[in-house]
Amino acid sequence: MTSVCYGTQAADWDENVANTNPLIFVFPAMSGNRLLAMNMAVMVGETLLFGIVLVLFLANICIRSSCYQSTRDSTQPCWHPVFLIFTTLLLCCTAHWLLIVICFFRGVLRSMEAHTTLPFYELWSLSSAGIEIINFITICIGDAIIIYRLWIVWSRDLRITIPAVILWVAYIGIFYLHLNKSVSNILLVFGSVLQHRILVTFYQQDPRVEGVAIFIITLAINIYCTVLIAWRVWTKSRAKELLFVVSVLIDSAAIYTAWTLFAIISGELHSITQAVAGPLVTPIIGLTNMLIFLRVGFRPPACTRTQEESGIVLTTMGAESHEYRFPLPDPVADKSRVLQHSVSRAV
Repeated sequence: MTSVCYGTQAADWDENVANTNPLIFVFPAMSGNRLLAMNMAVMVGETLLFGIVLVLFLANICIRSSCYQSTRDSTQPCWHPVFLIFTTLLLCCTAHWLLIVICFFRGVLRSMEAHTTLPFYELWSLSSAGIEIINFITICIGDAIIIYRLWIVWSRDLRITIPAVILWVAYIGIFYLHLNKSVSNILLVFGSVLQHRILVTFYQQDPRVEGVAIFIITLAINIYCTVLIAWRVWTKSRAKELLFVVSVLIDSAAIYTAWTLFAIISGELHSITQAVAGPLVTPIIGLTNMLIFLRVGFRPPACTRTQEESGIVLTTMGAESHEYRFPLPDPVADKSRVLQHSVSRAV
C-alpha cells in the first residue's frame, strides 16, 4: 500500500492522506521522522514475528516427525489433519510479510522521489486489498481454531459454542461488505483520469467505522472463547503452579486476545502505536496458534497415544482429563481378552 504522489501534489497528499493508518485506523498527525520510525518499526516487528513463527513451525515438524517415527505402527498417518491448518497459517504469515516488505521499500523509494516522508500504505490500492484479504483469512482461521478448541474443551457442547459461531459468521459478513466497497473504490481509482481527486475524496471517508466493527467482533469472539477455555482448564486441573498458568495462557490464546484489544484501544486513542499494532495482527495470530500446536506436541503422552486416541483436540488438557480423550477400540486387545475369558471358563 505505497503512497502515491505526483510532483507538487505532495503537500496536498500530506494534508489529506498522511493521517491514514496502514490497515484500518487513522494515523495521528506526525512529523516525517516519526513516520519513518513507525514504518521501520512495522517492518522490523513483522520480520521478527515472522521469524519466530517460522522457527516454531519447523520445531513442530521435527517433534511430530520424531513422534510418529517412534511408533510401531508404520501405517499410522504421519501428519495430523491440523497440520494442514497450521501450514495455511504459515503461508498467510509469509504472504503478509512479503507484502509488508514490498510496500515498505516501495514507500521509501516514493518518499525519496517526493522529497518527503509518506505513509508507506495507501488505503485504496491493490496491495492494500491483498493485505486486507490475507488478514481476513488469517483472522478467520485463528477464530475458527479457538472456537473449535472451545467446543472440544467443553465436551462438544453446542450451547457454549453457538454464540461464538454467530459472531464468526457476522465477522465474515461485515468484512465482505468492507472488502466489496474497497474493491469498488480501487476500480474507480484506476479507471479514472482524475486519480488524485478521487483518492482525496475516498480518504476523506473515515474507514474506521467498519474497521473497528470488524476488530470488535473478533475481539468478542476471542474474549468469549478465551475466558471459557481458561476457566475450564483451570477448574479441571489440579496443578496451580507458574508453569501451569503459562500453559493456561497459551491454551486460551490470551496473547491474541490481548493484542487485538491493544490494537483497538490504540486506534480509538489515535496513538502512534496503532500503526504498529494493526499490521502485526496476522503474525500474532500465527505465533499464538504455533505455540498451541507446539504445546500439544510437547505433551508427554503424545508419542505413545497415537493408537489410542482420535480427534483434533488442539489443547494440552487432553493428557490431564479423560473428558478430552476419544479412545478407539483395539481389535487385538479385545480378541485377546475374549480368548482369555473363554480359556478360563473352559478350565
